[in-house]
Amino acid sequence: MTPVHSTWAVTSERGNVVHYNHFHDLGNASKVQAVYLDDCSSGTTVFGNLFCRAGCAVQIGGGRDNVIENNVFVDCKPAVQVDARGLTWAKFWFDGSDSTLMDRLKAMDYDKPPYSVHYPELANILEDEPAIPKGNRIVRNICAGGRLLDLLDGLTDEIVILKDNLVDGHQGFLLPDEGNYQLREDSPAYELGFKRIPMEGIGLYRKALPDGTKPQ
Repeated sequence: MTPVHSTWAVTSERGNVVHYNHFHDLGNASKVQAVYLDDCSSGTTVFGNLFCRAGCAVQIGGGRDNVIENNVFVDCKPAVQVDARGLTWAKFWFDGSDSTLMDRLKAMDYDKPPYSVHYPELANILEDEPAIPKGNRIVRNICAGGRLLDLLDGLTDEIVILKDNLVDGHQGFLLPDEGNYQLREDSPAYELGFKRIPMEGIGLYRKALPDGTKPQ
């Protein structure tokens, strides 16, 4: 699967979902990402993906209300990284030096229906320390090898919500030595509410050609 890169400088971005993909063998450098939510991109859900040796598998670049849920991370360093760049090198988005982010937010009428109805967390965002990456949730993921989370720029788990993640120990993979990371029925992940990932359906689909034959 090709790495995913979001639009940058859009706090009003909402509703994107990255799910049921297999990202693998991208390298283990921390500057390699499978899913990069760039410059305050917000409101994205990353659900039900398999990340194997995918460097920094998911990077949240200062955005809010992103949900990283029900994924399997194998030998990722880290599985998820969250920074507060809006308080550091990218503070120009919030201090008036560069109006791009604020212009994009206001262009969406974020504090008026239908936006304020569908995404009520946006209605008062400018009064709620908008440069701080609040509301990010990392829940019900499996992490084997590597490490689950890196928090940068002084962030703590008081800002980032961590819950019901299964880290190392007994994950209950079916045939990990053969690259099969589907879970056995007795996996403790299911007790945490983990949902089965349809890994057998992940991959390229061959469509029939106009004459009805399928490509080889």
